[in-house]
Amino acid sequence: MTTLTPERFAKFFSELHKTEAFTPEPFPWQKRLAAKVLAGEWPQTVKLPTASGKTALIDVWVYALAAQAALPACQRTTPRRMAFVVDRRVIVDEAHKRAEKIARRLAEAKNGILKEVADALLSLAGPDSTVPLQCFQLRGGMYRDDDWARTPTQPTLITSTVDQIGSRLLFRSYGFVSGFTYPIHAGLAAFDMLIVLDEAHCSQPFYQTASAIARYRKCAETPLPGPFHFVTMTATPPEEAGEPFELDDEDRNHPILSRRLNASKPTLLLAPVGNAEDDKSKLREALVSAMVEQAERLANNGLKAIGIMVNRVATAKAVHAALAAKGHKSLLLIGRMRPFDRDLVQRGADFELLLADKSETRQLEAPVFVVATQTLEVGANLDFDGLVSECASLDALRQRFGRLNRMGRKIPAEAEGVLVIQASQAKDSKDDPVYGAALAETWKWLNTLSAGEKPAKGKGGKKSKAAKGDKRVDLGIAALQPHLDALDKDKKEDRNSLLQDSLNAPVMLPAHIDAWAQTSPMPLPTPDVSIFLHGPQRGQAEVQLVWRADLPELSEQNEDPCIDTVALCPPTSVEALQAPLYLVKRWLRQKDRAADDSLADVESARLIEDRDSNKHGRYVLIWRGPKNKKRGRERLGGQGERMESRVTNNPDDILPGDTVVIPAEYGGWDLFGHLLNPERPDIAEAARFQARRHLVFRLHPKLLAYLPDGSARSALLEAANAEDKPDLEEVKTAFEELAQSGPEHLRELFKALAGAQLKAEEYPARDEQAAPGWVITGRLPSPPTKAGNEPTLAEEDDELSLNGFVTLKQHVDGVTNLAVQFAKQCGLPDELVEDFRLAGQFHDAGKADPRFQDWLYGCMNARYVRGRSKLIAKAKARTEARKWEAKAESGYPDGARHELLSVSLIQNNEHLKAQAHDWDLVLHLIASHHGRCRPFAPVVDDPKPETVEVELYGHTLRGATRTGLEQLDSGVAERFWKLTRKYGWWGLAYLETIFRLADHRQSQKDMGK
Repeated sequence: MTTLTPERFAKFFSELHKTEAFTPEPFPWQKRLAAKVLAGEWPQTVKLPTASGKTALIDVWVYALAAQAALPACQRTTPRRMAFVVDRRVIVDEAHKRAEKIARRLAEAKNGILKEVADALLSLAGPDSTVPLQCFQLRGGMYRDDDWARTPTQPTLITSTVDQIGSRLLFRSYGFVSGFTYPIHAGLAAFDMLIVLDEAHCSQPFYQTASAIARYRKCAETPLPGPFHFVTMTATPPEEAGEPFELDDEDRNHPILSRRLNASKPTLLLAPVGNAEDDKSKLREALVSAMVEQAERLANNGLKAIGIMVNRVATAKAVHAALAAKGHKSLLLIGRMRPFDRDLVQRGADFELLLADKSETRQLEAPVFVVATQTLEVGANLDFDGLVSECASLDALRQRFGRLNRMGRKIPAEAEGVLVIQASQAKDSKDDPVYGAALAETWKWLNTLSAGEKPAKGKGGKKSKAAKGDKRVDLGIAALQPHLDALDKDKKEDRNSLLQDSLNAPVMLPAHIDAWAQTSPMPLPTPDVSIFLHGPQRGQAEVQLVWRADLPELSEQNEDPCIDTVALCPPTSVEALQAPLYLVKRWLRQKDRAADDSLADVESARLIEDRDSNKHGRYVLIWRGPKNKKRGRERLGGQGERMESRVTNNPDDILPGDTVVIPAEYGGWDLFGHLLNPERPDIAEAARFQARRHLVFRLHPKLLAYLPDGSARSALLEAANAEDKPDLEEVKTAFEELAQSGPEHLRELFKALAGAQLKAEEYPARDEQAAPGWVITGRLPSPPTKAGNEPTLAEEDDELSLNGFVTLKQHVDGVTNLAVQFAKQCGLPDELVEDFRLAGQFHDAGKADPRFQDWLYGCMNARYVRGRSKLIAKAKARTEARKWEAKAESGYPDGARHELLSVSLIQNNEHLKAQAHDWDLVLHLIASHHGRCRPFAPVVDDPKPETVEVELYGHTLRGATRTGLEQLDSGVAERFWKLTRKYGWWGLAYLETIFRLADHRQSQKDMGK
């Protein structure tokens, strides 16, 4: 019987968030929701206004999962994984910070209720886990961006955009993800998962798609255990969402909540600016000028924390530049920034004072302006004294003005808002790519509510200047509600016309899911998942841009050195700037192009296509991981093959979610977004240190130019030019100096390097004239790691990367034990657990192929000898080159799959078949444990087949290596579809996931990681 009762949730909440100065108490609705969830009922919709603390849903999930940890999976109603999804990049970042804080507090808990919760979560995670709660941020585009999918049992909190979690649910994971791992991501995302869609009104197509998935999950002849819930959070839930969970009278009368709900937010409706006949550039100039003027007016009236929110990235940059040019303290915060740069802004002292929890006590000597796009509309925990906003749809404005006097404070100079609109949009805005006709309709409606102009008084009682036609309206939560109620009583169509146009997703049919579930090979054509996430003609495909200063000259002939150079310091998501793929293609094809005025900060903006598909342009490096020299056909990609990094001058080679590495001298960041320090575009070392605490510093002349003049820089330049290995003691001394005097964002890294054991690795040679350069790496005695994160997973198909070798019996024993353990922890029926045991015992029988054994042994010895007494499953190659030399010498066919031979060896064994409860499942788990056979087995040319004989677990197995399983009548595809109908599309993927992750984790143990 758990001691984590509903009554103790308040204690858990307070302990989780208390500081030295303050111990918070949960709001009534938070306690009520915790009690509801612990009773076994997750609401379908949570309807809460801004500033009501709705991200505490994360806290409720953590507590409820711990309280139900001892229950069998079939009785537990709270999933062990949660995905907090919102279509705003900055909000994903903020939610991730909250997740990290929770994970850290639980990991550090020594006693009390936090320790009780941590221990309960650890009991779910399994005996090998030391982390109560893992937290991950899904950004996509980065090599091995799938650490969250390491185990089916670990409690995990994911923050994600619609694209990232949605593509995984639909078996087409965006970013650098091998097609062979699509089923793993789909299985984990659709089982034992709570998906919370924040601000669901911004993501109507995904809401419809996720709702359809929730229904289709039930279309299985034999449903599998494991809870799945899809919860939406929005102030305007759809009618079909049912009765929402919302505030009650106790909440509305709560001393803190009532103050926030009733705060007055008088807002000036400024007369339309510019002339409707003006061109776009003049209209934007007029808009920027008006917004700057109004922001300064608010500052002159005594307001200190002033937000300025606009609809376009270019407008935000222009307003920020204008304020900075006038000497104002201006902070730019847009989604089109690198996370590393955004973090620097958000960690600044000025920004910290603008946070809601600091607003009651903050003291600002001078006004601080925060210029932002839609990225701050939802979830941003900021509290402004004044707000100047470009007009938008009603739902967007309600979110923006939720940042104005968010905490309901008593401000000496009354909180005030200003709404600005371009003259060209005041009457008709149907061409607006984000808000459509709703922008103009909202402006007209607000003008019907206004009470006429009442000029605000500035310092000394002087009336501020206002243009003729200016009006005012109160956009406070409580003040606006009667007007919204009146709309609802009249015509629903009238209210809908004020909301951002949200196209419906296509109706998801079983045929769509049948196509997506086929991941190896994938059918052609295959349904486009993007329209199911954002609707037709919505949703810009995006890529991640990384600037590097140390790249050799980019060319196809120079491809290997370019890839090897980046591999020395691989990109991380925090140094990448997300940009629309169409805009990147345009820029690469046309070197000089003006900024796109339509570029916004919402993932659901209207789709714009690049029509110059036949024109090549500048060379770039598409980064998809280190070069795999295994074989020359790695770029296929379409049928689930791993795609390699490549240098290209054809923009059409770039795929959605790719990471594109660009030479720093190209520039371009001013087109795609904003860099905090454009004179220092390459931030790879600092980003890797922040993301994973990796200690690396590249000694390259172009990078050292960023450092201040002095003895440290001179010493490092000398080390960079060293023909032999540089003097690491001198390098360490230089790092010690730079820890005090170097660029501020690098000082912590230099400090860590100065105290680490250093190694030097030579840059790939470029040409005879260029100095080779060196990369310094460091290892700390006890490397610090972020709470909740573990090392990156091993490559699932890598048999040749460990120290020494592992026997076949050792490996299959380990996989079998882990598969059984995972299956039990996931609550699978006993019959399926035993089938997992059987599949584990024979999943690698095909490695007994004499040629496969020759390959493994040959990796360790230049001359291999047949007839070894031990069958081995894994071996260490002396060198990378030796690995592939041994393969060629062994005669093992190119593309051969040991798992197919494993199936062939046992499929006609009647004794084993009699032991199975679902023989088809046993064979499929073996056939698919490296992601193939969904639904067809790969075709392998084996001109010189071998006869294989192996004894495992008391069974002597014989067969030929030419299995014939690639034939359409082999039973492989028929078995896949039969099992898909039996367990469901996601159910079969989930079963494969449990088994495959057992194999991954055992391989990692075999490798000593």
